Amino acid sequence: MAIGTSEALRPLPAAEPEPRPRLRRAAAAPVLGRRVVLLLNDGFVDLAEGDDAVAVVPGEEVALHWLPIPAELTRPQALAAARHMLSELSAQPAAELHVALSDPLPDGRRCAAACSLAAMERWTAMLADAGIETKLILPSPLLIAEPEEGLVSYGIAGTALVRGPGEAFAAPEPQLLELLLAGREPRQIAPGEFEAGLPDVLAHPLLNLRQGAFVQRRTIIFQRSFRRRLMGLVSALLILSLGVEIAAAYRESAAADAAETEARETAVGVLPPGTPVDDPAVALKRRLAELGGGRGGLTASSAALFTAIRDTPNIEIAGLRFAAGGGLRVSVRGNSVATLEAARGRLEASGYDVAGSPPAAGRGQAAAEWTVQPR
Repeated sequence: MAIGTSEALRPLPAAEPEPRPRLRRAAAAPVLGRRVVLLLNDGFVDLAEGDDAVAVVPGEEVALHWLPIPAELTRPQALAAARHMLSELSAQPAAELHVALSDPLPDGRRCAAACSLAAMERWTAMLADAGIETKLILPSPLLIAEPEEGLVSYGIAGTALVRGPGEAFAAPEPQLLELLLAGREPRQIAPGEFEAGLPDVLAHPLLNLRQGAFVQRRTIIFQRSFRRRLMGLVSALLILSLGVEIAAAYRESAAADAAETEARETAVGVLPPGTPVDDPAVALKRRLAELGGGRGGLTASSAALFTAIRDTPNIEIAGLRFAAGGGLRVSVRGNSVATLEAARGRLEASGYDVAGSPPAAGRGQAAAEWTVQPR
C-alpha cells in the first residue's frame, strides 16, 4: 500500500480556526504495527495505522546537526556540550531552545535536534487536545532511513524530506530546497521503498524529541481494590513498627525490674538482719555511709547508664544485673562497634569506669558485656 504523495497530503485551503485540530488520513495509509501521525499547522494526517502512536513534527521547524561530542561524556554533560555548540549555530537565544540528543553513533558523533520551546509546547498541546498519547516524537526527515551514500528525497504534505549520511532536513519551498541542496541531486525514493524502511526507523529511532521537560509522565490510576490493599499494607507496617517499639520498651522495662529485684536480694544478703529494705539503693548507701564506704550507688549508676543509652542512636540494653562490688553488669547491642564505643565514651565522661572485653561484631550488629562502676 502506498502512503499518499505530496499531492494527496497537500494542506487543505485556509479556513476559520477550529476549537480542535482536524484529522485527515493519507490515501491508502499502510497498516503498520504503530500509528504514525503527522502534525500540521491546521491539524493531523495519519501516515500509517496501528495501535501505539508516533508523532511526526514538521522538519522545517527542527534543525538537525551531527556534532562531535565525546562518547565518554555523561548524558547531562553531552547535552550541555550540544547546547553550547548549537547556540553558536542558532540565531535564537539558547534559553528559548529545546535540544534533544541521540546516543553516540558509530562514527563518534551524535545527532542533535534543536527547535523552539514554543514549538514543542504547541505540538504537545495539540496531541493532548486530540487525545493522542505518544512516547515518541520524531522530526519528519528522520522518517527516511539513512542511505549508505548520497542523498534521498521523499515528499510528504507538500514538503520535501531529504536524508543522507550525517544530514537530514525538510524544505517546504522549492527555492529553499534548491538552496539547501547546493547543486546536489537527491534520488527520489518511491512510496514502497519509503514504507519498507518505516518499521525499522520507528523501532530504532535516531532520537526522540520527548526529552527533558517534555518526557511523557506516566499517570498512575489507583483502583479502589488497589487502594484498599495499599491502605492495608500501610496499616500493617504501622502496627509492626509500633509492635517493635513496644517490644523494645518491654525488654528495657523487664531488664530494669530484674536489676531492681537482684539489687534488693543482694541488699538483703549484705545488710544486717532485720534492716528494712524498702529502697535497696537508699539502704545500701546508708549502710555504706555508716561503714565509711564509697561513693555512688545503683540509682545513680542506672541513671547514667540509661542516659548514655538514650543519647546514643541504634543501641539497646539486652541485659542488666547488679554486680558484686556495687557496680552494674550490662549487656548492650548496637548496629556497629562504633555505636557501642560512643555509648561507652558517654558513660566514662559521666564519671564511671566501664570494663569489659572488646565488642563482638557479626550479622550486622555488635554486642558487648560491660561492668559499670563509679570512679
